[in-house]
Amino acid sequence: MKSDPCHTHGSTRCRKLLTEKPHIEPAGRPLELPDYEEAGAKGVLIVEDDPLMRKGIVALVQMKGHVPLPAASIAEAMEALQSLPSAVVLDLNLPDGSGIDILRRIRAERLSVKVAIFSGAEDTTLFSDAIALQPDAVFRKPDDVDRLMDWLAAA
Repeated sequence: MKSDPCHTHGSTRCRKLLTEKPHIEPAGRPLELPDYEEAGAKGVLIVEDDPLMRKGIVALVQMKGHVPLPAASIAEAMEALQSLPSAVVLDLNLPDGSGIDILRRIRAERLSVKVAIFSGAEDTTLFSDAIALQPDAVFRKPDDVDRLMDWLAAA
């Protein structure tokens, strides 16, 4: 069963944003790397392969005044890291591998970016491996959407 990203927010604005096209589209298009400082907002890389969940998170990030940079795969996320976002919302189960590879790169390159794992993965080994790389926060999908948004506001 797919979750409704607006169920706790319940707002008409949230539902409207979910039906509108996001400002930055994922999936195979060349990335235009935004200038977050010029925009006066945080860049948030959203690594999520589920289109509905990704669209919902993008909408919520936009509602908070941040610039979303959605990615549906590890390959897209690795390219998007060039934009040096302020925060990364990271799913662990992705079509081309594990989100752990993205976290591993962020840590290896000592990038100054906050990372929140946001995953519904049931694999305890996968979570243990991710925790070993010291993400800044860990949230369960879809139940912790509100906590994730609070974390992004503080990150």
